[in-house]
Amino acid sequence: AEVSSSVQDRGLMRLGQMFLMLLLAFPASPLWAADEAKRIVALIDYIGGDYRNAVQNRKVVNDDEYQEMSEFSSRSMDLFGRLQASDGDKAGIAKDLAALVAHIKNKTGDDAVPELAQRVKERLIKTYGIATYPKALPNYASGRTLYLQNCAQCHGEGGKGDGPGSESMNPKTPPPANFTDAEFMAGLSPFKVYNTTTFGIDNTAMASFAALPDDQRWQLAFYVMALRFSAAAANTGEAWLKGKTAPADLTSIATLATSSDDDFTEKIKKSFPGAPFNEMLAYLRLGLLEKKSTDPLLIARTLVGEAATIYSQGDREKAYQKAIESYLDGFEMAEPALFAKDASLGRSLEAQFMQFRNSIRQGV
Repeated sequence: AEVSSSVQDRGLMRLGQMFLMLLLAFPASPLWAADEAKRIVALIDYIGGDYRNAVQNRKVVNDDEYQEMSEFSSRSMDLFGRLQASDGDKAGIAKDLAALVAHIKNKTGDDAVPELAQRVKERLIKTYGIATYPKALPNYASGRTLYLQNCAQCHGEGGKGDGPGSESMNPKTPPPANFTDAEFMAGLSPFKVYNTTTFGIDNTAMASFAALPDDQRWQLAFYVMALRFSAAAANTGEAWLKGKTAPADLTSIATLATSSDDDFTEKIKKSFPGAPFNEMLAYLRLGLLEKKSTDPLLIARTLVGEAATIYSQGDREKAYQKAIESYLDGFEMAEPALFAKDASLGRSLEAQFMQFRNSIRQGV
C-alpha cells in the first residue's frame, strides 16, 4: 500500500509539472486577452470622463479624484503589461497609454487626457471586439427589480446612496454613489456603469457583480442612468420631440449605451437649439425604456435601420454584424408564427434578409 501511494504521489507531481510547463509554453487564450482588454477599457473610460474633475490648469482641484486618476492609470499600465506579455500590443496603444499616464503624473493635459483616453478605448474596443451596448434596449421595470435585489442595500431604493447597508460597508469611504446627483451623473454612461458592475472598483466597497448574466448587468446600467428622471419630464421631452427630425443615431442602442448625459446635452444643443435639455434627457434615459417593445418584428426593423445607418457611414463590417443581429435577435423570434400563417411570405423575407446581408458584404 505504501509503495502504491508513493507511485501515485509521484504520478500526480509529474502531472502537475507537465501542466505548469504547458501553461508556460503556450500564450494566454484569446478570451483571457479580451478580458484584460475590457478591464483596461473600463479604467481608461473612467479616467477620460473624470480627469477634468481632478486637474485643471496644472492644479489638482479635487484630491480624492486625483488619487483615483493616479491609481487607475497605474493599474491600467499593470494590466497592459500583462496583456502585452501574452498578446503583444495588437491595438497599438503603448505610446498613447504612456503619454496619458505621464500627463496624469505631471498634472498636465486637461484636453489631452480625455482625447488620449478616447483613442486608447476605441482601439481596444475595435481590436478585441468588445461589446459597448446590449443586444436589445433594456426594460425599466426589469431593471428596477434587479436594482432592488442587488444594489438598494447600499445605494438606497431611490438611488441616493443612503441604503441601510451603507453603515456597515467596509471600507466606509468613499460612500455609495448618489445616482440622483445630476453633477455626478453628467459624465457617466450606461457603458461605464456596466463596466463598474462587471469589475467592481478596487479598494472600495463596490464589489464585482460579474456573476450576474450580461443582459442583467446592462439592465442595471440603464436603470441607474434613468433613476433621477421623472415620468412627467420624460413625457414632456417626448412631446417636444414629436414631429421633429432627430439625428438618425440619437435613439440607437449604441448611442444610448455609450453617451454620457453631457454628450447628449451637446448633441441636443447642436440639433435642437432651445430644446428643454433635462426633459429631452428624461425621455432618452427613462421614456424610451418604459416604452421598450418586445415585438420581434419591431426589433428587426430597428436593427435593420441601424445597419443601414452604419453602412452609410462606411463601416461595412459593423453594418454586416448588425444585419445578422436583426435576423437572429428579431426576425427569427417571429419566424415560427409567421411560417405557420404564411410560409411563402416567410421564405420571401428570409431571402430578403440574406440579400441585404450579402449586399453589405459586397459593398453594393
